[in-house]
Amino acid sequence: MEFDASLLVMMGIFGVVYTILRIFLFKPLMQVLDAREAKIADAATVYESARTDAEETLEAERRKLTEARREAAGHRDALRREAQTARRQSLEEAKKVADEKIATVRREVAEQVAAERSKLEAQVDQLADKIASRVLERAV
Repeated sequence: MEFDASLLVMMGIFGVVYTILRIFLFKPLMQVLDAREAKIADAATVYESARTDAEETLEAERRKLTEARREAAGHRDALRREAQTARRQSLEEAKKVADEKIATVRREVAEQVAAERSKLEAQVDQLADKIASRVLERAV
């Protein structure tokens, strides 16, 4: 069997081509891919940080909104209580005024009744005399 030197030449050419490809193609390609992976990792980190900040901000705004709602409800309740108190006072004042007017009218009516009674009592004797004289005139 004879030794074929073309195999050695092909191996040498393969080694040279592999070295050239490794230097000019594989290394730059791997650097590009590594840089791309690093950018993706950085972007994921930035995204996660931004998402966390957004959630914290949203939660803070929710707390503020809840507190504002509580304050508004408290203020509304205070205003409602004030309005009820004012309404109650107005009703009491109106009732007092109405009671005073009713008392005044009752006094006036009582005075008028008393005056009319005294007039009627004064007329009773006169009417009794007239009735008696007419009855006696008929009886005769």
